[in-house]
Amino acid sequence: MAKFFHFLSVNKIWAVLLVEFFERFSFFGVRCILLLYMTQHFSFHDRDSFSMYSIFMALTYATSLMGAFISDYSLGYKRSIILGSVLMSIGYGCLCLPFLSAFYVGLSFIIVGSGLFKPNVTSLLGYLCSTLDNQRETIFTLFYTVINISAALSALICGYISQVYGWQWSFVLSFAAMSTGMLIFVRTEKNIPSSSQGNRKEDHATRISKREVWCIILMFLTVLPTYYTLLTRYFLNYIMPFLGTLTLIFSAVIFYQASREERKNLLAIFIVMSISICFFALDEQGASSIALFSARNVDRTFLGMSIAVGQLQAITPLLIIVLGPLLACIWHSLRNKKGNSLSPLKIAAGLMFLGIGFGCLVTGTFFTGNKGQVSLFWVVLTYVCHVIGELLVSPVGLSTVTKLAPRRVNSIVVSFWFIVLSFGNYLSGFVANFASLSYSNRDAIPAEISLSIYRQAFIKMGILSLILSIFVFMLMPFIKSFFIRKEFQP
Repeated sequence: MAKFFHFLSVNKIWAVLLVEFFERFSFFGVRCILLLYMTQHFSFHDRDSFSMYSIFMALTYATSLMGAFISDYSLGYKRSIILGSVLMSIGYGCLCLPFLSAFYVGLSFIIVGSGLFKPNVTSLLGYLCSTLDNQRETIFTLFYTVINISAALSALICGYISQVYGWQWSFVLSFAAMSTGMLIFVRTEKNIPSSSQGNRKEDHATRISKREVWCIILMFLTVLPTYYTLLTRYFLNYIMPFLGTLTLIFSAVIFYQASREERKNLLAIFIVMSISICFFALDEQGASSIALFSARNVDRTFLGMSIAVGQLQAITPLLIIVLGPLLACIWHSLRNKKGNSLSPLKIAAGLMFLGIGFGCLVTGTFFTGNKGQVSLFWVVLTYVCHVIGELLVSPVGLSTVTKLAPRRVNSIVVSFWFIVLSFGNYLSGFVANFASLSYSNRDAIPAEISLSIYRQAFIKMGILSLILSIFVFMLMPFIKSFFIRKEFQP
């Protein structure tokens, strides 16, 4: 244990963990109140709010590919992290202003900055762990735990501040957290071991090359089309189809160059990715349609205290921290008996738990109080089911990609996982439209009418989840063969 903490100190891994903690705190602090801010502060209609939220989340993942390319091509891990932190700090600072134009500008800076930050902080941590492989899983487990602790704290704190003191103070806290993380990393960056990326050696020289200057200018200029996309949503009609087409072209080239055995593995990856897109489109409802449902039709009183809607977003990371290790132990013991053939079963079971979660919400709409409000118990039970589903599907998806992808194109295929998350979040906006209230004065809608709309929406989402689960069960004999065959390969 002493050696482990010494390793964290010498390699400044603690600095990477801290900057990730503050970045996730800022991001989830905004995410937990974003929909409410749009519907209550700017009076967005539900459809517009769902659309904006899904676009924002989709682009934060899509720009990760650009951030990874910029890092490999020119800036390197550390300078990419610093530039991403600067851009996100500017974005959170803009959100502190209560104007619609500042709101769009702020989200644009956060999207571009997150694209630079997200892939490179993980890659840097992986590089720092390369000298101590036997501690790699421990460090990444700590990394994952830090993310969820940060997400839970930000939802609890920012959700409370936004309700008691106002929206802008919550954004001020996110700005302060991101700036703190950036300053910590800048102060410790020189002591973090350098990495060799591509054809260039990352160093600590203060002089910046012309290529790096152009890359920095490019990232700032990228904010302009991002802003226009959020403002008009015009480019989005082309960005996502273009991204999907580009992914299919790359996939076709990889598939054409692959051997017969590799093609079978790539086909399994394509199936798992397609199912994962559908899963994330439904799972993301916890922060969109379910959040607005909780704000309008749920009695959020607990032990005499009123819980803010944003604070409910802390349930998911807290459950992941509690249930994650428990499920990992269960699957580890079962894996020793049945091997990786259980992986397809996890995906099917995850989708089934997703459907059960929506079923809990539907059930809750039939048991309302005097004011026509649903008990908080049903919402919490839904989050429990959805977290179990996420813990079953998400790790299997990423593990499948890294395990079955051909070694020569492993990084490219793994990068497609960001596309999966991007499209999943993008499609979540369309799914959430099932639960949109089209009335001009949504607060004046009788509880019976809004409950009926939400009930029908959650029924559709639940049925869709169960249909996908049945579909995966039907494909299990086909998918299972890939996991069994791969397990016994040297």
